[in-house]
Amino acid sequence: FGETTPKMTVPASAVRQAGGTNFMHKIRQREWDVKRPRPAGKPGASAPPPMQSYFTPSLVEICAEAIAADFPNQPPIDNIDEDLQLMIIERLSTSLSIEVTVPRVHDQGFWCKVCEARWSSGQLAQAKHTATEEGGWKRVYMEKNLEEYLGALTDEQLPSHSPVLLELKKLLRLSAPWIRKQHIQRLKCHLEADDFYEFFEILKELSDLRITYGVLNSGMNFEARMYGIRPADCLAMAHVLRINKTLTKLSLPENQIDSDKLKALITGLVKNFTLTDLDLSHNKIADAGAKAMATLLVRKSQTLRRLNLQDNNIRLEGARVIGKSLVINDSLEMLNLRLNRMGDEGGKAILEGMQDNTMLKELNLANNELAVESARTLAEVLRCNSTLTNLDVAGNAFGEVGGTILLDAVEANKGLLSMDVRMSGVKEEDRYVIVDALKKRMEKSL
Repeated sequence: FGETTPKMTVPASAVRQAGGTNFMHKIRQREWDVKRPRPAGKPGASAPPPMQSYFTPSLVEICAEAIAADFPNQPPIDNIDEDLQLMIIERLSTSLSIEVTVPRVHDQGFWCKVCEARWSSGQLAQAKHTATEEGGWKRVYMEKNLEEYLGALTDEQLPSHSPVLLELKKLLRLSAPWIRKQHIQRLKCHLEADDFYEFFEILKELSDLRITYGVLNSGMNFEARMYGIRPADCLAMAHVLRINKTLTKLSLPENQIDSDKLKALITGLVKNFTLTDLDLSHNKIADAGAKAMATLLVRKSQTLRRLNLQDNNIRLEGARVIGKSLVINDSLEMLNLRLNRMGDEGGKAILEGMQDNTMLKELNLANNELAVESARTLAEVLRCNSTLTNLDVAGNAFGEVGGTILLDAVEANKGLLSMDVRMSGVKEEDRYVIVDALKKRMEKSL
């Protein structure tokens, strides 16, 4: 060059440009604009952008590349220019250890990129809603990472003070600030009581827990003990429920919970005043379990809003007890009793409990062998109850007589917005009239 190069500084605005707009960059850009080929026959059409290697990278870019490449050994970047921070984060590898990235990287774009690098779009479909909440994509990653880690553990790996157990506790402490929800589809391990308590002590922000104990694809290695929650697990859960102040949703579906295991859980549930949603679907609590559940439903200072007892082999006696508890309960807004075997008398008992209930908004009694007597009782409820908005009684045996009774009651009711009577023996024309009337009512309410 032969001349003294004037001193140059890189303004902050230069960092925001992906290509780095220093003095030499502008010269090269002008050269490219002159030299780049234009598509033949298309005056004014733009040519493809130049390859990144055509331009000399700015010093800022070179620094960002060097810092990103050696990020684990670099000091914190919190105190440097914000634009330079973003340039470094954009260049970070998605395979860096979370021990490095969790305490130092808070950019949601980075965590979104990490999630997409590890899981498919289908696996992230449900997580996109979580990404809009507090914690964003970083929370999505930490929750799914912990779920997968827990789902891979086995009992053989978790004796007290084992390296795997210590590693688990280390991961829990690292993840804790971002964990609000844990949905573990198949949990193969059963933590000892003390470790179970510590799990909740560490995850102080956990509010939504769903666990199904079991193994996927056991094949020829099938053993009954592989599936379902154990009595010791129920006792440990009951202890946690008595002292926990953050859990609001608890789901334990498909866990082989019988009446004895439920009674153990109830000892904790009756002392808990934060839980609003309880899902015990696809278990086998039967009538004895329904009686135990009634003690929870009639408790003072009630907080439970949603209860799912679907597919639990509840019959007439259990239905009678639940029906009586509905007379007293003043908090429950949703009750799902689908796929039980309560029969016509059982359905009538549940519905009689609804006559004085002013809180329940959603009721599911589908596939319970209800018949004409239940239809008559339901009609009485609909004539006097203005709280119920969603009702599912599909798959029963009302017949044409029961269908006519229900049609008259729906027309007299002013609060119901949705009612499913499919596969219940109701005449098609009556069903269409019910659906049309409720559809128009729904449209008016919007």
